[in-house]
Parts: sequence; C-alpha cells; structure tokens
Amino acid sequence: MGRGSFAFIVTPLAVAALVACGGRDRSVASDAGAPATDAGPADGAEDASPPDDAGSSDIDAGPTCEEDIVTPYAGQPCSSETRACVEACTTGSSCIDGCLARDPSPLCNLCVERAIVSCYNRNGCQASWSCFRACVQFYCAGMPGSCIDEHCAAEDDAWYECTVALGPDPCASRYLDCLP
Repeated sequence: MGRGSFAFIVTPLAVAALVACGGRDRSVASDAGAPATDAGPADGAEDASPPDDAGSSDIDAGPTCEEDIVTPYAGQPCSSETRACVEACTTGSSCIDGCLARDPSPLCNLCVERAIVSCYNRNGCQASWSCFRACVQFYCAGMPGSCIDEHCAAEDDAWYECTVALGPDPCASRYLDCLP
C-alpha cells in the first residue's frame, strides 16, 4: 500500500473511522450438543431432509458495501496561525501537512480529512470508500492499528487507487475550506 502524499490526510481518517464505528457481532452460533457428523437416520431409511448447507448459515459472509456518505465539515475550525503557516509554505505538501498537523484544535484535522474524503467521493470514489468503511466497521471496530492492514487492505487500496487515478487537482486544496 502506498499512501505517500496522502499520509496525513488518509491515515488519520482511517483511525477516526475505527473509533467512530460501532461494532458488529460476528460470533458464529453453535450447538454444543450436536454431533460432529450426521450418521443419517437410525433405521437406515433414506433421509428426506435438505442437506445441511441448504438455506441460510449462521456464519457471516462479510461486510456489505452500503453507501457511507462523508459530508464536509461545517465551519472553519483551523486557527488563523495555521492559515499564516500554510500561506508561508514554499516547499509543498509536506510543509502544509505540518502546519495542519500542528493546529491546536483536533477539529482542524477532522475538517481537513472530511473535506478531502468527501471531495474524492463526490468525484467518483464513493463506492470504494463505502466498501472500505464497511470492512472497517465489520472487522475493526474499536481495534485501531494493524486491523486495517490485516482485514481491509484490499478495500483501503481500492479507495486509495481511485484517489490516485483522479489526481490531486480536484481535491488536494480542499484543506483551504477549513481555514479562516
């Protein structure tokens, strides 16, 4: 996975997604008293019941990709000092990322993340975002860290690749929406 220039913007959002999502019970129902194998009817007659794999299963098939819309943050929570820092940057995105990361309000980072994610999603990446979020909610709720890499890497990569395919132009400057 190569999230290079989006490291500040995308990675914290993934962590925020973990904390904000409710968990889903993925336990498998079991019957401790059932035999491990079915020997068939006791009298040797043909069993007319459907096979065990017919119908529904108690095992979850995985997440479904229901649409998960990220709306831009309402307001401009970043400080005027952050704006001045960004305006003084001459070295590109790493300088801007540093200014935004140093803003004293956690709402500044949230605003930037939401502005950029919602922009990319409006421009064609919504489906891959929804699948990524569904995976995170299904497998990783409350477990930040390596869970995304372990269970949702393909979904994470799909969203990232979508953003790369669009290029930085449509959304990279959306952080400006959060500055006073």
